[in-house]
Amino acid sequence: MGQAILLLLLLKYLLQGSECLVCDQVRKPSRAVLLEWTEFPKGEHAEYYIVTYQLTNAFNQKNIRNISEVEQEPISTTVLLEENKHYDITIESLKNGQILSVKSFKTRGISENDIKIFATATTISFNLSAVTKGFAVSVSLNDTSRVTQKNSGFFVWNDLTPGTLYTFEFIFDQLHLDFINVSQSLEVQAETGTCSKGWLAFQSSCYRMDKESKPWKVAQETCENSSQEAHLLNIGSEEERGFISSYLQTVSHMVMLWTGLNDLKEEGRLLWTDGSHYSLKANVSPLSMLPANETDCYALQRDPTGPDYFFMGFFCFIQLPYICEYELPQIPEDSIFTVSDIKTTEVTFMWSYMDIWLKSGFALVMKYYFDHLKPHSLSLPVNTTQAKIVQLCPGLCYRFLLVARNPEGAQAILSPILKVETRPLNSQKLETTYVSSAEIHLKWNPPQHSSCAHFHYYLINILDGETNAWEQLPIEKNKTSTVIGNIKPYHQYQLYLQNVAEKGTLSCHEKPILITTAVSPPTAVFIQPEDVQEESVILHWKLSQESQESYIQVKPSADVGETKKFLVNNTEEFKIDFLIPGMTYEIAVANVNNGNMSELKTVQCTLSKTLLSSGNYRL
Repeated sequence: MGQAILLLLLLKYLLQGSECLVCDQVRKPSRAVLLEWTEFPKGEHAEYYIVTYQLTNAFNQKNIRNISEVEQEPISTTVLLEENKHYDITIESLKNGQILSVKSFKTRGISENDIKIFATATTISFNLSAVTKGFAVSVSLNDTSRVTQKNSGFFVWNDLTPGTLYTFEFIFDQLHLDFINVSQSLEVQAETGTCSKGWLAFQSSCYRMDKESKPWKVAQETCENSSQEAHLLNIGSEEERGFISSYLQTVSHMVMLWTGLNDLKEEGRLLWTDGSHYSLKANVSPLSMLPANETDCYALQRDPTGPDYFFMGFFCFIQLPYICEYELPQIPEDSIFTVSDIKTTEVTFMWSYMDIWLKSGFALVMKYYFDHLKPHSLSLPVNTTQAKIVQLCPGLCYRFLLVARNPEGAQAILSPILKVETRPLNSQKLETTYVSSAEIHLKWNPPQHSSCAHFHYYLINILDGETNAWEQLPIEKNKTSTVIGNIKPYHQYQLYLQNVAEKGTLSCHEKPILITTAVSPPTAVFIQPEDVQEESVILHWKLSQESQESYIQVKPSADVGETKKFLVNNTEEFKIDFLIPGMTYEIAVANVNNGNMSELKTVQCTLSKTLLSSGNYRL
């Protein structure tokens, strides 16, 4: 109850501030890409390398990294590339400031969408055909690893435990590069389905043996009543036949039992209960002493010469034990399950129409969880294709998947697991506390405190109003102020603040604040000794690059006489007349640009009746 009240208060707070917030599109996750190379040109002993990477055709968004640790080979660095985006990467080797060699290549960020996943109760299959032309792929689970064969992009992991969450590690090594190794790793989670309690799982089927002997037709009816769409055992592959045979060998005293195989409709035309034809390699025949046209139902008979079982035609009225089977729902590989919107406390999904694929008795359920906590479940109408999950915590990474579930507890997996990080809460009231020509001082209020909400750090976004170039400045989460340096004087910037969750999801933000930095002051203000007269002085200064005008203020140190003020253009020296002999003056200069004045730079000068008493005055 306390958690629900907390989330309701949090929702109220979010709604109050949502009208003035800007919510950028949620970016695709970044993928860490490892680059490794040996010295080039060979024997030239490059002092450092410069790695430049940018989105293909985005020439104004270059990312540059200097690599100075080159003593050990291979030389390496890691860059972050956005999923499903193509990049141009250039590596320059330099020595004594001169470029020795330049090498370039193209790559892209691997996405979980590149991997098509299909899960049954005991297997998980991966289709990586979308990437195998450009990458060699290996996948590992625990201590077992497998590598894709040439021109193949398929993995099947067998003999898994039903109802279990598995984490697979994929390594993608880019092909066709002769001077560099480029690799990416990707962690993918998948969950196996499960059968109803008391049923045995194999791939997409569930089985249960009943040792109570019954005639064939009664056994079939009993199976149909035991679970919706259940039937006597139908074996569709040699792999399934091997599984059933192995299972029966663990059951003692089981010599003969009914299957779904029969030729009741047409003598000699063997069909399973679902109408499919018999296609196994094993021969089927009735007992030689029995009339063939009266042995229409087929049982599995233990081979007296070995551990295996074979099919034997028998009288249908004979009472035998039997095996029931039902299939878990399966959907096409090209089905869609994707995120359409992400907010702080809710996520909206959309998917392909499932109704025609769900078997009778199975309901559509959205399953989601955070870390390894107990999963939540939301029942959905079978004919819906979208849903909104609410009352989530801001800034946390959840896992979502669609499943089909029946009242007996069977569960079929209908989608891959999607990892979705909710937006973190936004900070408030970003404002400037001081602006100079070289610095901008900022402060802000942190997001509203909540034990449910999380974020990793702050991010200041800085837009140069002249070049439209963006710069981002990360700030530790325990700070609520910062100083931005290395800025241009009398320059316009737009600033806004975002919070960043652990996986990189950005919060919404308040509207940017517009800041014009101050005009830079004169770089030097000084008076030469020979320029000091009894009633005048010549003032010298250095204009900043952006200024043409100067403001001069001459103030006597004693309360004698008035403060003189001057505005001059295009000059770096000025003679000040009609001063009081022997008086000490504070003389200040500021640069002026379009009516905006820099801070004053001051020099003190004392006049005397004799020139010899004057000194050398400099700021």
